[in-house]
Amino acid sequence: MMKPEELKEAKKKKGYTSRKLAELSGVPLGTIQKIMSGATSAPRLDTMNALERVLMSPDQPASYSASGLSSHPLFIQETAVPFGGAAGSVKPGSAQGRTVSENALYESIGGKPFALSDLGGIHQLLAVELYRQLADALLADEPSDRKPAAEGTLPLICSSPFPLELSCYPGSVLFPDVFVADGRIKIHPGRITGVPVFIAEITSPSTRKRDTSLKLEAYVSAGVSEYWVVDPADRSVMRCDIAHDNRIALFTFGTPVPVLTPSIPCVIDTARFDEQIRRYTACAIV
Repeated sequence: MMKPEELKEAKKKKGYTSRKLAELSGVPLGTIQKIMSGATSAPRLDTMNALERVLMSPDQPASYSASGLSSHPLFIQETAVPFGGAAGSVKPGSAQGRTVSENALYESIGGKPFALSDLGGIHQLLAVELYRQLADALLADEPSDRKPAAEGTLPLICSSPFPLELSCYPGSVLFPDVFVADGRIKIHPGRITGVPVFIAEITSPSTRKRDTSLKLEAYVSAGVSEYWVVDPADRSVMRCDIAHDNRIALFTFGTPVPVLTPSIPCVIDTARFDEQIRRYTACAIV
């Protein structure tokens, strides 16, 4: 999914006025003006897709699934890697110019395998920081003798690498960076099946298109309540409120971001993400 500034750049390259874009996309002119100016902080996912459909290059036609999400090459640049044997490993070979070791992990999205990218230090630090804040909130809200928990409703927080098999989206086994599940999941040896209520990915330049297209489509189709994409490169958090009309909101690091899922009473302090990046950068050996 394109961000508002990317939409503006694509609109400029096409030479479209906002009125022309409204005519071609079917999106009301006032809605487009609010999105482009930043006045609309949480546009609908289908609105953003309608704009992208028009702003994509005519020589690269878009392909949309039943959910209305794009599988256009602009978003998907990774090549499926050869694999065999037990799920979670790939045969030795090469994917996108990278050597794939015998024990490399892969994700399967709609039956298509993708090798997991190498996880850098900042990626891991932000995943741990988000996990810590969520865990602190969940622990603080644990049932007590005066507030017993209903059976099967206690949230479970997990972090990668922990295989998640989306039972409502066939052929998909993913390794979300952080996810919170409740009574809709089942725990098996080495994997979880079902649908979490909250999922977050720490994205990178090599995975951003996958995180904001294929994975977004999988999580929307499976019925995940809330999906976050944390992007350390541009210091932003994209929050998709899937449970409420697929509303998309963008936040800059330093802005408190509320978790909307009712079972996770939490506001994430994204200033801590900046702090972790500064600490890592200060300690890095060049």
